[in-house]
Amino acid sequence: MNKRILIWIIGMAFAPLIAAQSKVPICGDAAGFPPYTYQDPKVPDNIIGFSVDAMTAILKLSGQTPNITLLPWLRCLREVEDGKNLWMALDATYSEEREAKYWISDPVYVIHSALYYDTKRFTTPPKMHAAEAMVKYRYCGIHGYNYSMYK
Repeated sequence: MNKRILIWIIGMAFAPLIAAQSKVPICGDAAGFPPYTYQDPKVPDNIIGFSVDAMTAILKLSGQTPNITLLPWLRCLREVEDGKNLWMALDATYSEEREAKYWISDPVYVIHSALYYDTKRFTTPPKMHAAEAMVKYRYCGIHGYNYSMYK
């Protein structure tokens, strides 16, 4: 089973600017990623989750708070790359392409991927013991998400 190691993309190049700000501009995926980053179902204007709590605790050490905005994922990444309005992205996965564009933290948590398939078309489960076994199938995904671990 493939493991997806999730990391925060930390804009360390902006450390002096971050230190001067009391609210640090951060983005997350508008699609939500419970239990890590998502809108509170009771109060939709509140962004909650493990990543939000962790970033809040980290920034509190320097007297700062996160200002988290949920955006379409690709827009979030592009705005962090631009660095004008957003300085960090929560809950991103590692890829070589991202490593070339961002400062990346150590892994914060690990999740396991799962493959869902049509049981009418596949009466027995496809055998997926390695990423190479996946090349003969077609998949769908979300534009801007990282699927490099499946190549």
